[in-house]
Amino acid sequence: MALDVRAVTDEAGFDALGPAWERLSVEGAGDALFGSFVWNRLWWKHYRHQGELRLLVAQDGADVVGVWPLFLARRNFHDVEIDMIGPRRMVLPGRPLGVGVLAYLGSGEICSDFLAPLVKPGDEERVIDALVVHLAAQRDWHLLDLADMDAASPTLPPLRAALAKRFGKVRERFRYRAPFAPLAASYDDYLDSLSKKSRYNARKKLRQLEISHRVEHAFHLDPESLDAAMSEFIDQHRQRWSEENLPGVFVNEHFIGFHRDLAAAALERGWLRLGFLRIDGETRFVTYAFALGDQTYLYQQGGHANWHHYNLGYVALGFSVADACERGSRIYDFLRGDAEYKLHWAKEHRELVQLQAARGLRGRAFMLHSTINTDDAVRRRLKRLVGRKS
Repeated sequence: MALDVRAVTDEAGFDALGPAWERLSVEGAGDALFGSFVWNRLWWKHYRHQGELRLLVAQDGADVVGVWPLFLARRNFHDVEIDMIGPRRMVLPGRPLGVGVLAYLGSGEICSDFLAPLVKPGDEERVIDALVVHLAAQRDWHLLDLADMDAASPTLPPLRAALAKRFGKVRERFRYRAPFAPLAASYDDYLDSLSKKSRYNARKKLRQLEISHRVEHAFHLDPESLDAAMSEFIDQHRQRWSEENLPGVFVNEHFIGFHRDLAAAALERGWLRLGFLRIDGETRFVTYAFALGDQTYLYQQGGHANWHHYNLGYVALGFSVADACERGSRIYDFLRGDAEYKLHWAKEHRELVQLQAARGLRGRAFMLHSTINTDDAVRRRLKRLVGRKS
């Protein structure tokens, strides 16, 4: 039986899709956090100024079997290329050139990881092919820019194949490593799985702190005081980054508004693990994490990282990992970026990749333009060619 695919382009339709979306999540479609209805709906609430909603919904009769959470943005070549590789002096100017970009909800500064179409497990090939066929018939976009997909996702091979069939060459590039720690039934058992040095440090740093100070750690559970707790966390985060003369990530109303709403929704659902490390009665470090099913995600931290030469970040993280073990998590996910502190705890990693496909003359022009600007091998060849001609 052929699947029916439709586009949801308004907020009422988005809200009506909630129960079906959540059923797909329960069945194992998409990432539990970043693919959840709550995460995506709140992202759209705070970032809808960035474009137009394009939720593609696949149905088998009355059953929703797939949701592809996309939005359409009008951007210029330069800004898309900067997002691909970071700030860099470009060979070709791109600001005057516009392109219609389809991207995942959650893309950009929120740093959503493990993005993917939400597809009923076991039906990936059929559902994704139907979604891509629908997409190919639309004429209001030029570039499909799918960032930060898990390279091991079961949706990636059929998506790559369906895009290549309809649009020709698909560009795929590595984006980030995302370290994670397989946990054990107890925190001590988990520590025993680490290297001797990491195991020793995890226990030693807390003992050293407790010799001279009163150490307390608690997770915030009160909805009535959550807003104040989030303000305290944001202040601690800014304190942490101000030590390096950097602003951190809580720098605009959209980002802050998203996380205040997300924290409230997550606390209501039992997901939020906002942990406060207090030294002699004063908050000195905070971990902002989420626990869903058998996975805990560390999203952000903040505080006096090297307070009086104690590594409070390491101590606070120990409490967070211990909590994850006690709650039955089997994975502690540190998300994108292989910062050194993560590698003390995490023995494995996922890879995040980006897929791009183009349609029409403008889309193909972007792919050529961005190849010249973002492909290091091409840039080197051009520099050598220019050098020989001069």
